[in-house]
Amino acid sequence: MHIVNWVLPGVLIITFTIVGYGKLSGARAYHFAFIRWRLPQSFRIITGIIELSGAFLLIIGIWFHTFAFIGSFLLLMVCIGGLLVHLVSKDRFEDMAPIMLLGLISIIYIAVLLL
Repeated sequence: MHIVNWVLPGVLIITFTIVGYGKLSGARAYHFAFIRWRLPQSFRIITGIIELSGAFLLIIGIWFHTFAFIGSFLLLMVCIGGLLVHLVSKDRFEDMAPIMLLGLISIIYIAVLLL
C-alpha cells in the first residue's frame, strides 16, 4: 500500500502541473478548446490556477495528509467539472477518457487517505 501513496499523487501532481501550466500560459490547444466550449478565457485561467493549486497541495500532502486530501478533492471537483463540459459539448469518449481516468485516480487516492 505504501507504493500507492507515492504513485497516485505523483500521477496527479505531474499531470495537473502540466495541464495547469498549459492553461495559464495560453497554449493554443486550451485557448481554442475553451472557445469551442463557449467558455470565457478567464475561466481557462481560473481552471489553470485551481489545477496548479491542487497539485501544490498534493506536494505539501506528502508531509501533511490533510493537504493531500484537500488537494485530491479539489482536483476531483475539476475532473467532474471538466467531464460535465465534455458531456454538454457532446465530445467523443476519447476526449473524455483522460479526465475520467484522472477523476478515478483522485477518488482512489481519497479512499486511500481515508483508510
